Amino acid sequence: MKSTLLRATCASVVLLACATQASAAEKVRLIIFQSASALASYVAEDQGIFKKHGLDVSIKPTPNSTYMMTNLIDGKYDIASSAFDNFIAYNEGQTKHKTRNKSDLVVFMGATTQNLPIIVSPDIKTLADLKGQAVGVDAPNTAFAFVLYKILEKNGLKMSDYKIVAVGGTTKRWAAMQDGSVKAAVISGAYATQAQAKGFKRMADSQKALGVYQGSSLGAQRDWLQKNRNTAVAFVRANMEALHWAADKKNHAAAAKSLQTRIKGMSDKAALSTVARVTQGKPGGLTLDGKINEEGLKQVIALREQYGTPKKKIADPSRFIDMTILADAMKAKK
Repeated sequence: MKSTLLRATCASVVLLACATQASAAEKVRLIIFQSASALASYVAEDQGIFKKHGLDVSIKPTPNSTYMMTNLIDGKYDIASSAFDNFIAYNEGQTKHKTRNKSDLVVFMGATTQNLPIIVSPDIKTLADLKGQAVGVDAPNTAFAFVLYKILEKNGLKMSDYKIVAVGGTTKRWAAMQDGSVKAAVISGAYATQAQAKGFKRMADSQKALGVYQGSSLGAQRDWLQKNRNTAVAFVRANMEALHWAADKKNHAAAAKSLQTRIKGMSDKAALSTVARVTQGKPGGLTLDGKINEEGLKQVIALREQYGTPKKKIADPSRFIDMTILADAMKAKK
């Protein structure tokens, strides 16, 4: 009888310990653009890497940057993977969109330096042909829209020469290209490959036209980071582990599957080639060291100072950045 009771007690203790361990997982609400820039998070979810680092991460694809940034600021989400420019735009008050909370966003990890292609409809022969046509953007006053405006300016078109249509993130812009509601847009990554396969033309690339550009970056509200620093460190550590796992050639097929399950219509070949391309650690792909590219950030700021409204000088961009979280994550890794 005592032996049976002891076994039952031990079993209960083990079950309680397991339950406590499971409940100890820190919940993180992550919002992303559904693209290859979020590959590390897809892999971390699919390969159990978030769980390994004590995290329970829910991943929400955003329809556009407005939804992403306003809900990040107001606390519906904890971390966002977004163009660096979006964090600046909201902190600097260069957006019409209102939030309950004050924007005090901080970038703590770089995700990509992006080469942004300008994709046009099959009937467009030169960028000058876009005069009088509609071009699609996520939001008119942020990020990749500025890249489009600058490249069109370099090809002789003023902003008044074409119609700017806010349609949303890359998936929405690609849909607008296909239904003919816009004639050009920044269509990046795997969607650019799909577009070219369907006869759409790649007319320009930001890297060649403008130079390196700091693209997707991971950020959060400052007060969330202060209250949840250990969680943020674990999140970065998990992302870095997943990123380097995906960069290993023997894991490319599995990483491609993670990408393919999120991006509708992506072929096996396109998924594999995308993973191979973005994990090389070169400009235009994923940032394997998690750092912010200084030249790329200068490009972001120059474009914001030219096109952002109301006009203002962006002073001391270091106030938008806290790289000590990445540093702590790398120490913990060692």
